[in-house]
Amino acid sequence: MQAREASLNCFEAAAQHKGKTQIRHYEAEPVEVRNSVFGLVMHVKDITGTDTEITEKQNRQIEIAEILYDECSKNDWRLS
Repeated sequence: MQAREASLNCFEAAAQHKGKTQIRHYEAEPVEVRNSVFGLVMHVKDITGTDTEITEKQNRQIEIAEILYDECSKNDWRLS
């Protein structure tokens, strides 16, 4: 699990100005595959709702990326 956390990176292309779209991109750089980066999840950040709701929606996207990471890791990062 620690290796996954170390290699699951979050690249955030977030606009700095109010009213701009914020995009999140979660990627993996598994140690098993040298010099490679795998895009796992890309989504537009939903900023509707309370701060807690926004955080929960963001965390669900992170969980999806973690599940995908685990599935790909079990398959040795081969494309099927």
